[in-house]
Parts: sequence; C-alpha cells; structure tokens
Amino acid sequence: MEWNGLKLPDNPYYQDDAVVIYHGDCREILPQLPKVDLVLTDPPYPEDNRFVGSYELIKDVAAKTIAVAEDNAWMLSDFGRHYFPNYVEAWKPWEYYDLLIAYASNSMALCFCGFDKYTPTLVFKKGIPKVNARWSNLVEVVRHTDKWKWLNFPSPKYEGAYLKYIAMFNNGGLILDPFLGSGTTAYCAKKLNRKCIGIEIEEKYCEIAANRCRQMVFDLKC
Repeated sequence: MEWNGLKLPDNPYYQDDAVVIYHGDCREILPQLPKVDLVLTDPPYPEDNRFVGSYELIKDVAAKTIAVAEDNAWMLSDFGRHYFPNYVEAWKPWEYYDLLIAYASNSMALCFCGFDKYTPTLVFKKGIPKVNARWSNLVEVVRHTDKWKWLNFPSPKYEGAYLKYIAMFNNGGLILDPFLGSGTTAYCAKKLNRKCIGIEIEEKYCEIAANRCRQMVFDLKC
C-alpha cells in the first residue's frame, strides 16, 4: 500500500491523510514498516493479569521498534512507576535518557500511597537525536472523568501531555505507536499535522481510535 509516498502493509484497519491504524500483533507488523522518527506508546502493565510476561513482550517490541527507527530517534514509553528499573531494562537496546511527568491536580484515583496525581513517561533515544522544542518536564493536565468514560477504555492517555511530547520530540518525521489503545498518539499527531502509524491487537480499541480520528480535522493553526 502507498501512503504519503511510503510503502506500508496492505489492509489497514483505518487510514486517512495523517493516520494509519493496523489491527494485529505489532510484532508481526513492525518489520514491514518504514523508518520512524518518534515512538510514543503505553505498553501493557505487568500488574494486570491479562499481560503476564509483558516484560518479554516489551523486550521483543523494543528490538523491533529500534530496527525501524531512524539513526537518531526518540522513544517515549509510559510505565507503571512501581517497576521503573524493569521497564528501563526491558526497553533496551533503547538508551534511557530522561523522565517526564504528566501531573493531574484534580485526579482522585487511588495508588499505593494515596491519590495518584501523576503519570510518568520514560524517554529513550537511539543515536544523538535533538529535542525539537524545550518546555518543562512537568506537564500539567486535567483529568476529564466523563470523557474517559466516553472512550470506554481502561486507561486513556492525557491529550495535553501527548500533544506536548510530540511537539518536543518530533520534528515532522513519522510517529509510531505499537500499542495504540484508544488512539491518543494518533489523535494528537493528527491535531499537530504530523503523520502517525498505530498498531493495536484489540479490535474494539482499534474502532475507538479510528472514530476519534474520523471525528477531527487538521488544525491549520498548528
């Protein structure tokens, strides 16, 4: 399939001028993709019984994503902060670089030690990529409970944070999310006039992501 001058696998679940979504196992699809500039994703959490062995999954995906990354590329991964060293180890050969925080002052979700106010994101690199724009490493966001219920997804990512991350670490090259979920990476990429490929193994989440992308247009002011 030809898309924006790039050769992609046939039969995407959804496509438009900015976004292509594939339904399937990312480990099978990743080797068929062109080079990407930024990987931005939220992998399965190990504490969830549905994802036993998720570190082994991440290790496999780490090798496959770095293989399709440009020589100087970024990779950002949300993670369960209780397992910080495990994630850093699992994402090798990506090189750990820094840590970003999305802070939601109005969050009332429970965590081990109180109320869960922040979502951390690990920053990895391949080669010596440049930061496209520099802001605070703490991004203030708002938790919209009603909106999350509408998405019908257990853990949608904060759009405000992902918009900032894409602007910081993507200079206009191709973006990839191998664990697309509800589609926040694709939605934010399209909003910023970037190109994004997303892969999701659950069809019901592919449909949520596709519907989010269908219901928006390019923001020409970006």
